[in-house]
Amino acid sequence: MKTSKETCPCASLPRKLTIDKPEHLYTLERDLEKRIAEGILRQTNGIPPGDIREAEPFPDDIITQEFSCLLCGQRFGLSVDTYHGLGEWRAIGPAYTPKQRNY
Repeated sequence: MKTSKETCPCASLPRKLTIDKPEHLYTLERDLEKRIAEGILRQTNGIPPGDIREAEPFPDDIITQEFSCLLCGQRFGLSVDTYHGLGEWRAIGPAYTPKQRNY
């Protein structure tokens, strides 16, 4: 099913978000887990969202994750430096079309 970017459920995700508090990261990770479970996103790279939990040490000093929307193909990336406490979530590049995929 082809979905326009305006009607796609991933359109409600921010296109850019600064992560400057642990609470921002925890909230985003819970939302990503939910969207994966709903079949909206799939993770394509990085530490699984379920590995980042409140009241537990971060799994690494640098956390990177990549996701793509299963409906429209939009890609998203997260990069957080947990040691220094700053990161960013953002839409990355245009959505892939099936002809662009190399796998």
